[in-house]
Amino acid sequence: TCLGGVWNCTDNSCPGECSVTGDMYFRSFDGRIFTFPATCQYVLAKSRNSGKFTVTIQNAPCGARPETSNSQLSRITLSGLTDRAVDGFVVKREWEGVNLVIDEDTRTEITLNHVGEVFMAGQYRISLPYSDGTVPHLLSHCSHPGVYFFQHCVRHARDRLNDSDIFYIQKLSSMFLQVRTVFGLHLLYSWTEFRLYLQADETWKDNTVGLCGTFNGNIQDDFLSPSGMIESTPHLFGNAWKVSSACSLSLSTPQLDPCDTHQQAVTYASEMCDILNQDLFSACHEYLSPTPFHQQCHADTCSCGTTCLCSSLAHYARHCRRFSVIIDFRSHVSDCAVTCPATMEYGTCVSSCQRRCSSLSVPQRCGGDCEEGCVCPQGSFYNHRTHTCVHR
Repeated sequence: TCLGGVWNCTDNSCPGECSVTGDMYFRSFDGRIFTFPATCQYVLAKSRNSGKFTVTIQNAPCGARPETSNSQLSRITLSGLTDRAVDGFVVKREWEGVNLVIDEDTRTEITLNHVGEVFMAGQYRISLPYSDGTVPHLLSHCSHPGVYFFQHCVRHARDRLNDSDIFYIQKLSSMFLQVRTVFGLHLLYSWTEFRLYLQADETWKDNTVGLCGTFNGNIQDDFLSPSGMIESTPHLFGNAWKVSSACSLSLSTPQLDPCDTHQQAVTYASEMCDILNQDLFSACHEYLSPTPFHQQCHADTCSCGTTCLCSSLAHYARHCRRFSVIIDFRSHVSDCAVTCPATMEYGTCVSSCQRRCSSLSVPQRCGGDCEEGCVCPQGSFYNHRTHTCVHR
């Protein structure tokens, strides 16, 4: 603030957000943007001075393959979005999943996979919403190998425990899974469009390492490796945080522009990504330059088609929402249109919390979080047995 012609400044610590979008574009907590050919499992972020948490991501190789005829084109459909075949090529890429381990205990491992399923301890698929602060106790108590028995045991064991939940997992919308923890780490994962947002409270300032960086306000040391060296390139930095030695190293040779590699996709990428610079997004331009988002969109769309196009547009639209600029681009860009299941409706900022039948009997921890996707209309509730929205 300016008082009597003198600036009076305060140094407030704010939460940070790290993101991974499209074809492996990273934005660190401190805002450094980079990419590298990530085809393995990597440490996205971990606590620097303790073993409180470790978040890893796993990615499969991607590329384009020629098809013999248009009638034989193979397409990947995700939540109403279809990878576009351009001049006889289909571009494929896929995230394998995201893992969160708490307190270095594999029994607390939470896995979000590439089709939106959630597993505990690497093997037990769980129903959502899910919360528990004593997972190791439950896993040792409910140790029967049968999945049905495990779910039944956990459900009844939790009823006897007090409210000391360490984490809470829910399907925030048809497009986003959410993990919230009591220690200030929050994860949003869109498996349909390759988008991951990791949010850390200010308590983790200067206390993270991994691909998300050091969270200290200095982008110059974001490429800190496990050995304590600051790597000079994204390739070296990415390889330094590789988890599995079974994966081959990403070569440090100059990375080719995907639009040079897939020239048949250039026209489509240019035409569609230019939408970011046009009237549809113009209300946001004064708050946030579309230039870096356009550059990512162009490269990503050449690399992995329509799914990455929509991921890039949605990524910018999400940033615009922070400035109270709401852009429903999907109603104007047919390639990115979302078709909701019967009885559900699409929104740019929605939450399924308190819109599930289970919320009528068990209070839900909702907060103010929202993301885009399909949810039940106001006044109706999701029935997990019929997979439809019903009235009370």
